[in-house]
Amino acid sequence: MMRRAAPTQASARITASCCLAPSATAPAMSSRRTLRDVIDRAVALEMAYNPNDCVELRWGAPAKSDEAATCKRYAPAAQREKMSKYRAWFHERRRPPRA
Repeated sequence: MMRRAAPTQASARITASCCLAPSATAPAMSSRRTLRDVIDRAVALEMAYNPNDCVELRWGAPAKSDEAATCKRYAPAAQREKMSKYRAWFHERRRPPRA
């Protein structure tokens, strides 16, 4: 069995600096995100799976930022309230109990 070489610090830096996020609704804005951006958005990404929200919210755009300014679609308040009950599962990285 062949062993894969361990990544160098340089290759890790390149990988961490070239993550791309979709930006179909804001094509003029840069779609580059660093690994640090993703880590900083971890809390926002816990609720990022709702297809009724715009892509900017699903990618964790900070509220009232230039990136979030193009957001026009929001999940209904009742749905967001229901989903917030499941947020702990994502925060704690645990699976919900099976029925």
